[in-house]
Amino acid sequence: MPSNSGSPPDDIFACGLLARIGVLGLASVYPEAYSDIIATSSQDIAAREKETFGIDHNELSEAMMLDFCVPRALAEPTRYHEDPIQSGFEQQSRPHNIMTLLHLAYRLSEAAVREDGRITTKASVINAICTQLKLPEGRIDIIFNEALDDWRDWAETFQLSTDKVQNYKNLDFEPGEPSKPHNESVTPRVERLSAAIVSDAEVFDLLSGKLNQLGLQAVHCEKASAAIQLAMNRQANVFFISEKNTQFIDMLRGAKEFDANYIFFVLAKTDTALEAKAYLAGADDVITDDILVTHLKARLKPAMRMLNRYERWRNDQTELRRIAKELSLSHRQQQLLALTDQLTELPNRRAAMEALDQAWNGSIRAQTPCSLLILDIDHFKDINDHYGHNVGDEVLRAVAAILKKNVRREDTIARIGGEEFLLISPHMPMRDGLIAGERLRKQLEKARIDAGGKIICITMSIGMAIREETMRHGEDFMISADKALYAAKNAGRNRIALSTDGQIRMFKNDQ
Repeated sequence: MPSNSGSPPDDIFACGLLARIGVLGLASVYPEAYSDIIATSSQDIAAREKETFGIDHNELSEAMMLDFCVPRALAEPTRYHEDPIQSGFEQQSRPHNIMTLLHLAYRLSEAAVREDGRITTKASVINAICTQLKLPEGRIDIIFNEALDDWRDWAETFQLSTDKVQNYKNLDFEPGEPSKPHNESVTPRVERLSAAIVSDAEVFDLLSGKLNQLGLQAVHCEKASAAIQLAMNRQANVFFISEKNTQFIDMLRGAKEFDANYIFFVLAKTDTALEAKAYLAGADDVITDDILVTHLKARLKPAMRMLNRYERWRNDQTELRRIAKELSLSHRQQQLLALTDQLTELPNRRAAMEALDQAWNGSIRAQTPCSLLILDIDHFKDINDHYGHNVGDEVLRAVAAILKKNVRREDTIARIGGEEFLLISPHMPMRDGLIAGERLRKQLEKARIDAGGKIICITMSIGMAIREETMRHGEDFMISADKALYAAKNAGRNRIALSTDGQIRMFKNDQ
């Protein structure tokens, strides 16, 4: 860690951990929209984020860090760690040094997260960043290798593969500027290219012979449809199109399958007007059919780099979509857990209050009746004290199952705390609510609950209310039902008490 970063190492480490939290935030809140952005944006994802959400992941990271009480002096440099040029920080200032340090970590981290262990940054760029940070020559090797050792320890804990990650001197940097000496006479890996030539027989013979010398077999296509078929089947990724087939470039670029392919436009002789037309149509490069083999070999290098980058980008998009889906699923699971009573698997109090608000508002809008019942197991404390809490839990689960089995599909039955349950019955008038409540009371009274080999018998007191015009909101509804429950308990338990028009009436049918 360079001493001139201006902040304690632990602070910088925390910034590194939080630097990409905005990506997780956007993917969690907008999983589907964010997946679409990843699928359709090859480079400037931040711009698409800004257009879609009004904020990009770097801005959101900064906002979240400030919300986490991270000092602005640390949060602001973190915002610009991907694109330092946008920061406007003064050279060698404290914010600039923090940002540059995070930028270096951001670029080198590719080696740990990519499956092939490669880094798409040129070695010269890494060296320039190290110079800005005034790192002594060779110091980056030590820092990277120490971090790599730590990463391998963590990776072992999380069962992640680190086989592809190399020590700094052995890193595979962006082609063209390696971090270690390479033999320039090494033949480029053209064997990974698959060529198709859209031309007449004469041009095909000229080019295919030269490609053969480079170990590259070419397929002859007389029609664009044949070339598109090759692209769809991923049987070719480099296409040579002769000047007699200029219109094919538009056709090919119009096909989605050609996003991941490289197009050479082949001229009989140099013609600047045709070159311009070809580039406008979507060609990646323009050559003449008499090109030397050595020159063709050199022109294939950019094709290889572009195709490799596209492949990396596509793999990254696939991985990001997978992560976004996992985050979306995790978010939905957390929402479900937050609304579920873990013991009985019924909706919990929070979910019950949301359901009550919906039923209340729906009843007012449609001017339909709504019944509310609070059900409380009688003498439940005695069960816990006498048999233990494990038996008490079994009783609660059994009661929940009985209640769930004996209510309507449109009803909500929830556990709202301890031995209390809440039944919300939309569109249910008073008489039907009393009948339903009495049916539940009898079902529970005759139940014989097997809890750990012990047969437990229970009764239940029920307080019922119906929505009345004098009630102002759902809380009044709950208060009315709670008063009725209190009255049922005081009247001897194992009965229904109805609260209506400010009066309490008792109901119990022992037949």
